[in-house]
Amino acid sequence: MGETALDTESIEGILTLAEAEARRWHHRAAGVEHVAYVMATAYPREFAVRFGRAGRGLIEDVLRWRAPAGGLALARRTLEASATVEDALVALHDLVSPPDVVVEDVERTAHERWLVLLIEDRFRSYRRRRDNMVLDELYVLIATLKVVGFPDAHEAMKTRLRAVHR
Repeated sequence: MGETALDTESIEGILTLAEAEARRWHHRAAGVEHVAYVMATAYPREFAVRFGRAGRGLIEDVLRWRAPAGGLALARRTLEASATVEDALVALHDLVSPPDVVVEDVERTAHERWLVLLIEDRFRSYRRRRDNMVLDELYVLIATLKVVGFPDAHEAMKTRLRAVHR
């Protein structure tokens, strides 16, 4: 696959779309994360090569859970210094990739949310039909919250289980 040239018109279009994305995400100003998100949409194959298949989702999580870092001026300089889309994505990856702690926090929050949604689904199933197998699953899933280190969610779901089980 050949490299895609990045010209002035493309750069301006990317920056304009990044500003629109910032408004959509309810951010005060666009940043490099918004530019990365636009690039993920405009150049999905090239983006996936650099950021991985889950890259767009990770950028969305970063946009959802933390304030954008690096303003539009930095994004512009980065794009203007890049001859190709691929070069720009390499540079953006270095700028956007959050520290491991932030990625870990985002992933941890996503895992907790996923487990809680799974438990809520089992509560709905149990409400529809009082089945001991579903009740057993609830006990196991709620205990899992404690084991994997989500004590607040564990306590909330345990309290809910007590109320439902009565």
